[in-house]
Amino acid sequence: MNYLFIIQGEGRGHLSQAIALKEKLEKDGHHVEKAFIGTSPERTIPNYAKEVFGNKLATFRSPNFLKTPDKKGIKPGLSILYNILLFPVFIHSIFLLRCEIRKKDYDYIVNFYDMIGGLSGALSFSKKKIITISHQYFLGSSYFKFPKGYFLNKFFLKLHSGICSLGSSEIRALSFDTHPNQYNSKIKIIPPLLREAIFNMEPEKGDFILVYLLNSGWIKEIFKLAIKYPEISFKIFMDRKPEALSVLDNMLVFGLNQESFLHELSRCNSLITTAGFESQCEAAFLGKMVYTLPCKNHFEQMCNAIDGERVGVSRSLTEFDSYSEMDSAQNSVFRAWVLSDY
Repeated sequence: MNYLFIIQGEGRGHLSQAIALKEKLEKDGHHVEKAFIGTSPERTIPNYAKEVFGNKLATFRSPNFLKTPDKKGIKPGLSILYNILLFPVFIHSIFLLRCEIRKKDYDYIVNFYDMIGGLSGALSFSKKKIITISHQYFLGSSYFKFPKGYFLNKFFLKLHSGICSLGSSEIRALSFDTHPNQYNSKIKIIPPLLREAIFNMEPEKGDFILVYLLNSGWIKEIFKLAIKYPEISFKIFMDRKPEALSVLDNMLVFGLNQESFLHELSRCNSLITTAGFESQCEAAFLGKMVYTLPCKNHFEQMCNAIDGERVGVSRSLTEFDSYSEMDSAQNSVFRAWVLSDY
């Protein structure tokens, strides 16, 4: 079977899921013929994506969030307005992908939660099978309880999920734990998609804390934490190295690199991360305790943190000062759920 991937480029979780599915499909003799990833001036494609997909990788312009001045979160309202003003640019992306879907001999289109991908699939009027994958579809199920209030946030999350799944014949809801499939015949709850390297690792119990930051503004808080706990080493991975930061003896900062990050993840004691679904799953599978720090004003990350805490794979860490000790995690049930589909 031949596959086309359309990948949301905001954050890194959807890209990691795409890489994991590519590995799984190719292991079963299928082919990912093309992978389109959304880009914007605010983000760049990591080198490891170029290495994995090679000349099969292409890009399209897609919506993105505007960051707060302190680079700790996003501006939801201004982001919506900004992306509405850029809609003429996105029309080009929609028709680029629409033409790709129609003209190429793909058996399946897999959309990793991208709005442009959803609109393109619906407007392609193609009989090809379109599958949309994301943890956000589990958040929309009756098994997840949203935090009280946030009515507008919930509305926009469900609206976004609906647009991403336009034209889809199947929806895959990634989940931390198993549940009976229900509420919509198109939606099936499945285990997380983890990269092959995770399954081949033999984790060790290290003496350092690994940190992954989606928003670089939190680096100052990690700096303060490293000063407070001089006996603990911190290894930080982020898209861009911070400028004018004096790195301490117990604090190292790296640019994001897939191989290096996974190696350190297998060796760390615990992980502090902005509350992405994928990073929590990878750490939990390796038996690491996870502390989540949702990006400011990012409702999806808030929900990811709540969901991770619900099943016990992570703890929400809204203030770094609440960190008191390095914990271990017993994630045998989670591991069994992941391995049930491996």
